[in-house]
Amino acid sequence: MKRGDNRISRVQKWKAFLLPEEPQDFEIKCSLDMPNQRVIKTDAERTRNKLLNKNEKSMLEILLTFYCKQEQIFYKQGLNEVLAPFMIFMREGLSPCKAYCYFKNFVKNYLPCMFVDKEFKALQAQFLLFRLLIRYYDPEVSIFLAAYNIEPELYCMPWFLTLLASKIQDIEIVYKLWESYMDENDRLFIMFIASAFLLKNRLKILRSDPSSIAQTISELTISTQEDLNEVLIRAGELKRNLPYSLYINLYFTDFYNLSNIEREIAKFDNQSCLTIQPREIIQRCFPVLATCASCSNSKGTCIWCSKSNHPVPLIIIDCRTEVEREAGMIPNTLPLDSRAYQDVDTLVSIPDQYRDLKETFHITLLGSRGFRYNGNEESETDVVQNMIEGLLKAFFKKSFPYVSIVEGGYFACHEMAYSAKLEFDGHNAEYCMVCNPEGPRVSYVLKRRLNSLRRSFMGKVKSALSYAGSAFRAINFKQDELPETTISSRSSTVYRSNLIYKMELDAWKRDNSVSFYYGKKFDRELSSIYPEDYIIIVTRTEVLLSTPFDDKPNASEDTPVSILIEHAKIKDLLKITSKRSSQSTLTFYFRNTSEFVFSYTLRSPQEAKNCISQVGSYFNILRPQGNSNER
Repeated sequence: MKRGDNRISRVQKWKAFLLPEEPQDFEIKCSLDMPNQRVIKTDAERTRNKLLNKNEKSMLEILLTFYCKQEQIFYKQGLNEVLAPFMIFMREGLSPCKAYCYFKNFVKNYLPCMFVDKEFKALQAQFLLFRLLIRYYDPEVSIFLAAYNIEPELYCMPWFLTLLASKIQDIEIVYKLWESYMDENDRLFIMFIASAFLLKNRLKILRSDPSSIAQTISELTISTQEDLNEVLIRAGELKRNLPYSLYINLYFTDFYNLSNIEREIAKFDNQSCLTIQPREIIQRCFPVLATCASCSNSKGTCIWCSKSNHPVPLIIIDCRTEVEREAGMIPNTLPLDSRAYQDVDTLVSIPDQYRDLKETFHITLLGSRGFRYNGNEESETDVVQNMIEGLLKAFFKKSFPYVSIVEGGYFACHEMAYSAKLEFDGHNAEYCMVCNPEGPRVSYVLKRRLNSLRRSFMGKVKSALSYAGSAFRAINFKQDELPETTISSRSSTVYRSNLIYKMELDAWKRDNSVSFYYGKKFDRELSSIYPEDYIIIVTRTEVLLSTPFDDKPNASEDTPVSILIEHAKIKDLLKITSKRSSQSTLTFYFRNTSEFVFSYTLRSPQEAKNCISQVGSYFNILRPQGNSNER
């Protein structure tokens, strides 16, 4: 098929989407005197220089001006990129009037309100949802961007304003992208396309210098048909790989209703993570149900029932106190280890229990009631609320994707089950806080004891999770829980989420001066050893801590094999100390970073002695006239 024939067929195909009824011809004529006409003219002149000729650019300016006057809006940059693909239709005999109608209806159907609202409220809501989606699909990228304050508005405004047209040079690829978007018949699909586009380039982003992260992302493009296919396939996978109530909840979010947009912005801005609806919890936990718990008929024709036929693997962790669970539990849910309420080591190790299910199963946390994101006097003393906060941080810190919260908690699920006449396991109405809110509850003594633990307990959680503090600040946890974390490429001590690649690991293994010591992190404040295994890497210039290596022999050089947790320059070492009671435990102090000391427990006192000797010898080479070292 010739190129022109392809465009004619495209015009006909797009007519079903954009021009179902033949419009009456009208004259496109207007004076070029908009308040920002100079901006319109400049944008028209610089739009797709390799594609549009001078006459087409003049017509582009006329059509943009005409559209703004007809719609009574102020011109906003981005409209030129949306209109440009429709200019090409005129080369195949389509009149300016019809080309204009295609463009006008495209904006109306797929970009409503995006160019109408002066404050870009719809765009703000999309930024917030995009941030939540990236956090859900790839916490490592989310932490990395949040740590350096790289918010979506810094790089993806043109993605949403132009449906990624501004990121694509080849107009044929733009057409194919927009055709796929229109075929999907889902305005929310652009969120999944944008997420897939970002995550396709995750390695490039994670490897970028902190000073140029935003620039690196802004320079990303879709250059080939293969690139586009990869993005679209992944976007479809991201969309399908959501608990169905989570997708339905997002699907019915109206980004383009300006009368309601403030509420949507407030909702997304306050959320720490995505939420799953009680209706899905009941459907999953009672598989004998033929329809959802609130379906109005027995045929199961509602959207909930239709979507429930394709569920993703989901684990529901009941995070309520043991006393609450004794009065009833939802079937097929997993109880949280009660020791997590007493011991911070247990809390931060909860994700390790699900390590083998990571990236396969979705995990949702069930509290007593709805999760309060803003915090208030009640949430300050709500031990279940605090527990879920701590668990979210623990899962997030360990880069678990697919973590969410049950909206409304046990209370909402109980109400729905009751209306459907469903029984919970071990349900005792007398002691159930939902059935009998004025009856016996958690004893006053127990509640006071739990609340007395809250301050010290949550303080320990802060310490345990402190290195991800900047990222947690970005997900709206309380500011006083999150000490400032310095992340700078020039600092001698850096806490960050980063990757170690096979090429670098192979180079270390070939270098006889590099040593690897297996150990665990030691908490000096709590005098406790964390359960996770780590590797301490000593090179001629640095001490590094990483996760265990996933070194597959046949992997390519650019394959990530480990995550770098922290590192420091040996030349900035002040001293190394060891515990008298445990000579396997070493603490490293570095210049100007005494608040960020490194404490590790190695496998044996001999390994600790070898580590001290090696670091000391490298220090003496780097700083022969340096300060005295205490070892």
